[in-house]
Amino acid sequence: AKVTVLLHALPSPPTSSLASVERNAARSVRGLMASHSSGESHSGLRGQRLQGKCSRFDAARRYGFITSETLDRDVFVHSSKILPNNPTILSTEDEVSFFLAYDDAKDRLYAEKVELLGDRTMFKCFSMSQPFASLLMKNHKTIESRNSNLFFQSKGLFALHVGRKPWKDSKYRDVLISQGLTASQISDLCSLPDDFAPGDIVGIVELGETWLGTYEERGQPKIESAVVAAREDMGKFLTPILRTYWLKRPLTVPGKPGIWEVSIPNQLLPDEIE
Repeated sequence: AKVTVLLHALPSPPTSSLASVERNAARSVRGLMASHSSGESHSGLRGQRLQGKCSRFDAARRYGFITSETLDRDVFVHSSKILPNNPTILSTEDEVSFFLAYDDAKDRLYAEKVELLGDRTMFKCFSMSQPFASLLMKNHKTIESRNSNLFFQSKGLFALHVGRKPWKDSKYRDVLISQGLTASQISDLCSLPDDFAPGDIVGIVELGETWLGTYEERGQPKIESAVVAAREDMGKFLTPILRTYWLKRPLTVPGKPGIWEVSIPNQLLPDEIE
């Protein structure tokens, strides 16, 4: 909307205060314009869930923009405004739903409670601490051990969640060193790829049949190497890891104990799973 500012005739201000008068007048105009700009012109859409597409997203800076046919401009989106159980890094052309909000300080629209649209697939999920999650996903840890029968009579495809707390000690390094690995190789095996972090579901793993390992069996060098733990540090229930698949993008979800179910957007699933 066009805004007209009427200035009444006033005595000429001293030269020293002229700049101050001009600044105040400019602020008044900007204030009037703001009341007729993004916030007010789109106020009727607040509280409604809208749909749009991600037009661009900077993964490093964790922000981007959403285009919607309902709006006359792109909407700013930050990863912190994306709902749980959704990827915190959007890709171009991702279809999303969101609520519209307005930032008075920056005079701009932004999206909140953002959710990825599209089909999802349900998976059973379990959590694992670093660095064991990385070692497993990189096919160096090929047997998972637990003291409880968590996977007993459970096999097939599971989503792997990385716990936020790292493993309590570094005894695994002794096993890796005994395998002849260098410090650089160990660092690489124990690190998640860029953009993946603790708190994320990072991949899909195929579990085999769990068995109860005997004391003698768990002491075999090949078992200790596969578990990446000495006999005294591993659990008695042993589960083979048959295959691993990285998600195309991480999915941030709250971790839970035991096994739980998660719905993963199909856009994130590796091609081998789809």
